Amino acid sequence: EDLMYFAVVERFTNLGVSMLSPLDDVVDIDGNSDLESLTKGVHSVESLEMVRSHLMQVLSGSTGSPPPNLNSVLKISKLQAAQVYAASVMFGYFLRRVDARFQLEQAMGLLSDKNSDAVERLENIFGQASAAESWDEDAEAFAQDKQEMSQREKLSKKPKSKLQEYIETFDQQTLQETAQILSLEGSTLVERQTRGLFGDINELQEEIKRALGGGPWGGESDVLSNPEDLMQRLQEVIASGEVKSLTLTVAAQRRVVLEAVAFGAFLRDIENYVARETVGLLTANETKRFGPPGSEPPRTP
Repeated sequence: EDLMYFAVVERFTNLGVSMLSPLDDVVDIDGNSDLESLTKGVHSVESLEMVRSHLMQVLSGSTGSPPPNLNSVLKISKLQAAQVYAASVMFGYFLRRVDARFQLEQAMGLLSDKNSDAVERLENIFGQASAAESWDEDAEAFAQDKQEMSQREKLSKKPKSKLQEYIETFDQQTLQETAQILSLEGSTLVERQTRGLFGDINELQEEIKRALGGGPWGGESDVLSNPEDLMQRLQEVIASGEVKSLTLTVAAQRRVVLEAVAFGAFLRDIENYVARETVGLLTANETKRFGPPGSEPPRTP
């Protein structure tokens, strides 16, 4: 596990990218630093279109509208920030897996016709991390909770990349299986990295439970059962300082998300290398923390 982590860190070092330090209170980072390294230096041309789509969805937030400008200042709970980060790591991991699968099937002439609603199902899995989602939700529940996502992404007029069209051939089960982190070591590293940046997730959840007085985290009160009421109350407890929060620019959030996506991609590279070069060193991930159990062994792309 430690060797895998150091190998991921080495990938960033080779790019000339300094990884983020623990984030707290006011996030003072250059949101414009390392953008080319974290995009073109990490992802294929086909993958970049999907990275851009993921990034825009994250930056649009609950309003569904792009922020006014990159210098706009956001204040979000640390739990929200941690969940967005973890979802972005998972997205990067997924993207690496599916890109490898795409390249293989393309070379073998096995690509099939597209299924146009698969992109929506993919975004249901990755695109809407918020404080309302439990850290422990599996990918199936995460997708089901987001069936009524905005139609603006689905109806986008921008031409799709071949990789996006390929993903549209996936059914729900294939999406969920591909989204799963295959090794227990990989899953643990995602948690470890997220905890290192944002703190103990369980503590952050308990803090928000106390501040909100129940609701979707298991309390008896149904006062916050309405999503709009929940988000309004959440903004109030963030503004009042009742929960730990981060203040950062939109540009800084972009930088955080891009590093998370790159971390996931590198993690998959290293995991695949270890599985290919060793026998039995990785432990199959049987937990549901970052997705449902899958039948594929760690060797699969």
